[in-house]
Amino acid sequence: MSIQFFPSEILAQIFATASQGNEGMIELTHVSAVSRWWRAATLCASELWLNIYILETDINHADVVLDDFQRSQERPVSLDLEFTSQEPHATPSQMRTFLESVVQSNIKRCRSLTVWATRPVWDAILATFEQETYPVLRALDIMEAFYWSREQPHPSPDELTFPLPRNHPLEKLVMHAMNVGDVMLPRMRALRVGDLRGLVGADGRINSWLLQGSRKLELCHLEIPPMHFQTVEERIPAASSVVHLKLARIHASSSAYGTQNDCAPFFDALETPQIRTLELEEFHGRVWEDFLFTLHTPTLKYPLLTILLLKSFDFQDLSYTGVTLFLRSFPGLESVVLTGCPLVTWECCIHVLMLHPALCPNVSLVEVNGVLLDRHEPLPFATARLLEDHEKRERRIQGRSFENQELV
Repeated sequence: MSIQFFPSEILAQIFATASQGNEGMIELTHVSAVSRWWRAATLCASELWLNIYILETDINHADVVLDDFQRSQERPVSLDLEFTSQEPHATPSQMRTFLESVVQSNIKRCRSLTVWATRPVWDAILATFEQETYPVLRALDIMEAFYWSREQPHPSPDELTFPLPRNHPLEKLVMHAMNVGDVMLPRMRALRVGDLRGLVGADGRINSWLLQGSRKLELCHLEIPPMHFQTVEERIPAASSVVHLKLARIHASSSAYGTQNDCAPFFDALETPQIRTLELEEFHGRVWEDFLFTLHTPTLKYPLLTILLLKSFDFQDLSYTGVTLFLRSFPGLESVVLTGCPLVTWECCIHVLMLHPALCPNVSLVEVNGVLLDRHEPLPFATARLLEDHEKRERRIQGRSFENQELV
């Protein structure tokens, strides 16, 4: 039987699988235009309309967006609002009308909500949703677009506060230059902060309620030391429940240059000895040096650490002795994973681990860019395998680049 005439139920399952991980609405628009049968199959299957994407250009097509919501048949949906253009597509009045007539009536059944918007749009969003309770919301991702380009780089902590009710059952929260105010989130499991203002309450102090239940804490794209906080305690609080800590793309502020260990208090304030997974991404220069400085103490900073993840990490400024001292800080380590790291990084790590069996004795396997290495295999063989894999990946990248040039 030709796929053209598959039963609508089977077609719906095929389409649902094909649109996973992509902007499903765009995919559905394409497949529904193939034939009347395919169009009928997509329009009748509510499971295909559970991811709603709204862009600024959709403001003038409110009826189309409402149709998308209706096709989901009142089931919980994931809603993405992306209003990040610096050139507004609508007046504040038009934006408010669109939000009230299209989004507000459906916000109560959002299980996941992502809002990336510029400051003028956020003003309209916050005014529209001020009284909402979000009964089924479990994941929230909020960002003020282009906040770094504003004339006032450090606004007051409560300047953009998303109105979550107290004791809301939210489980995952991502914030960039936003916060949710002084709320307790008892079911919080994962928190990602892209600007430390997200952790500051209306009183100007850290909101410790956000961290009390979080199992995973991600601090990304931060500039340290954060000069708009007064004390170390106000910068980052202790997080007793966090077992997975991710630090990504941490940069030294201009005030840190030329001052030795000026970034160290930031890492010292992360007193989370119960951490079992530590994930570091793109540490360079002064930030990396000051992080190492905080590890070299008489007591272990992360005594329970078992998993170390290094992504896009560069050891080129370190000697083999430096890498040895770094790994010696994690005696209970069981797994080392390196991804996207340059040749000099994984060569240094592999050499140190294989030549010093007493270092991190519980580590038996090391994963480098998807290749598993037995720590006890001869070092020349391991290096040869990694170099071969590295060369294959380089050839694939060059091949794709050449194909793209031919297409152009």
